[in-house]
Amino acid sequence: MEKLLEKIKSHPSYRGQIVHTENLPCQDPVFGEPCRDIHPLIEKALHQRGISQLYSHQVEAIKEVRRGNSIVVVTPTASGKSMCYNIPVLDSLLKHEKQTALYLFPTKSLSQDQLNTLREFHLPIKDGVYDGDTPDARKADLRDNARIIITNPDMLHQGILPNHLKWNSFISNLKFVVIDELHNYRGVFGTHVSHVIRRLRRLCRHYGSDPAFILCSATIANPGEHASRLTGKKVTLIDNNGAPRGKVKFVLWRPPFHTPYIQEVAWLLSLCLTNRYRSITFSRARQVTERILRFTRQSLRDEKSAEKVTAYRGGYLATERRAIEHALFSGSLLGVVSTNALELGINVGDLEVCIIAGFPGTIASTWQQAGRVGRGSKESLVIFIAVENPLDQYFVRNTKALFARPAEQALIDPDNPYILIGHALCAAHEMPVTPYDCSLWEDNFADLLTILEEDGKVIHSGGSFYYNGQSYPAEKVNVRSSSSSLFHLRDTGSGNRLIEVLDENAAMSEVYPGAVYTHQGDTFVVKDLDVDTGTAFLEQREVDYYTMCGREKSTEILAVDRSKDFFGHKLFTGQLKVTTRVTGYIKKHERTGEVVGGGKLELPERVLETTGMWVLVNAQAATATRAYGLNLMGGLHAVEHAAIGLLPLFAMCDRNDLGGLSTVFHPQTEGPTIFIHDTCHGGVGFSEKGYDEVTRLFEATLDAISSCECEAGCPACIYSPKCSNYNRPLDKEAAVCILHMLLGRAYTPPPTAGEQKQKREHLKKALRSLR
Repeated sequence: MEKLLEKIKSHPSYRGQIVHTENLPCQDPVFGEPCRDIHPLIEKALHQRGISQLYSHQVEAIKEVRRGNSIVVVTPTASGKSMCYNIPVLDSLLKHEKQTALYLFPTKSLSQDQLNTLREFHLPIKDGVYDGDTPDARKADLRDNARIIITNPDMLHQGILPNHLKWNSFISNLKFVVIDELHNYRGVFGTHVSHVIRRLRRLCRHYGSDPAFILCSATIANPGEHASRLTGKKVTLIDNNGAPRGKVKFVLWRPPFHTPYIQEVAWLLSLCLTNRYRSITFSRARQVTERILRFTRQSLRDEKSAEKVTAYRGGYLATERRAIEHALFSGSLLGVVSTNALELGINVGDLEVCIIAGFPGTIASTWQQAGRVGRGSKESLVIFIAVENPLDQYFVRNTKALFARPAEQALIDPDNPYILIGHALCAAHEMPVTPYDCSLWEDNFADLLTILEEDGKVIHSGGSFYYNGQSYPAEKVNVRSSSSSLFHLRDTGSGNRLIEVLDENAAMSEVYPGAVYTHQGDTFVVKDLDVDTGTAFLEQREVDYYTMCGREKSTEILAVDRSKDFFGHKLFTGQLKVTTRVTGYIKKHERTGEVVGGGKLELPERVLETTGMWVLVNAQAATATRAYGLNLMGGLHAVEHAAIGLLPLFAMCDRNDLGGLSTVFHPQTEGPTIFIHDTCHGGVGFSEKGYDEVTRLFEATLDAISSCECEAGCPACIYSPKCSNYNRPLDKEAAVCILHMLLGRAYTPPPTAGEQKQKREHLKKALRSLR
């Protein structure tokens, strides 16, 4: 890795971008006492794989599962967590011929990967992946004969639970439920899954089983609490990691001012690939992934080398993803550019370099991505590229925040009525809901069933709620989103070939008419968006620009849950109604970022009811800001942007999980107001975390803005990449002024141009007197 770093520093494009290098030491393995009474076939399989001892956390996990306890194992990436569930599950299934086990993974790729891992044991236990890619002819055989079913929450929700009568043998003998990548089950997705798990537990009760849950997670701050909220069961925490780790060089990299970070990533990745280092690059967004791939291939120039790198992300069809995974594992690919789709534990072989192009949203995800390289005791290099936004720049200035700060808490909200009501209807469809069943959920579950009764969707009789309909309610509940609608992207130049699928939220922001969309390095221009049929029609075309949409937005306060005085200002959290409409877009040059055109749009209005926090700035602060000659609206807008950018420091969320609005006068608050809200229906607690941590949030926001070296604001402090007003108006100094007053601090305005000139004259006189 030292050799590679020297090559980077001697490259013509290197201009001192490395601002910090953290040398993470290696860790020796810690083994536990040998487990007794493991089935001879498992001992034989371990011996054939060269495993003679198990790590301390693996041994403890096996012991707890054997006692019948539900557990959550929290250790770093590549620490052998799969052994924590595979060994006790396989051991028990070999000793009890009727027992079954259900393995849940958040992605189809992980399911396929785990199937391969299971089959390395060569045991006489029938297993298989049961998901949307499984041929129909094979599904019945798996359902009737497999003792280990590997699936994802989507298939459990839509395909297994509603058809439980066909699964009665499997469910009645269900002994174990494995949930890997627990940290991924947060926010909207995690909240949905918490209800899917409760629906499963209800059916298990009915069929006479009570499975133990085995959960595994990367490092988060609240693993025990999160596992318990997800499953509704008490769990035992195991976090005594005994796995070895090789040396890691972790580099913080700041691109030169006004240099697009995508170009920095591309030359770094091309340099690694040219020197035959197997590399993975993570980016935050689908279209950024595609642009990095395009630039990297252009940098490589050699056609054969360009074929050695590809992109990987959600939205690709299953056959395409499987082919990429196989090529990575086999070594025929040297590099890959991915969204967080490869952050999870898919075995992609031995990688040496990880480039993280922008903070992935959480500290937990950062370490998960870094852990994809240098497996076992091998040395690795991680390069964290700080993009121009407040959070990335915060880590550059405060390195301890990244290396010493504990991982965030994973948040879900099982009380969210917008999410729960769909699952209440699904539960009634699966089997009449009794008062005893309601004990699996929170108190509002029965209230929502009453609402469904009033709407005629269920019938209440004899104390139970019966489904009253002909449709299949699970089809209308999308566990990946608060939106149930999916949009199909079709290539008009290839007979309307399906190329990707997006949810409604992403579609409105990414495939409006005129938008540029990129797939596997190829650029498409959206010709039409048919909202009624959920179809976007794209035409492949080579263009040198990308697009951003603009929106009209309004916020209505529906209810106040909590409020408090905040240094003379008023702080609130509660329910909001947010109305948005895409009104147009601009075109920006791919390399320079210069605006080169745009257009107007009239897309349907979208209404979101969610949770939020808001601060009413007092009249004295507003008057003072204007008295200093500063733009009050520009200051409020800048505070909103920067605070949203930094809230992921305190809540385990992504910037895209949050939205906001600022105004010099809101009709309900009757004054200058800054809103920050969750972007999913009903909310899941992200903005409420901001309310709880408001002092630390605004302190970090003030530090990020005031310490930025720019004069009037930039993407590193107050600009937002998803601003619906194209970052107008913004006033950096007004934001500094407002934040001082929000925090109860005295504000000193910067010297005027005349005062600065006078200071320079005084300094010149002082220097002359010294001579």
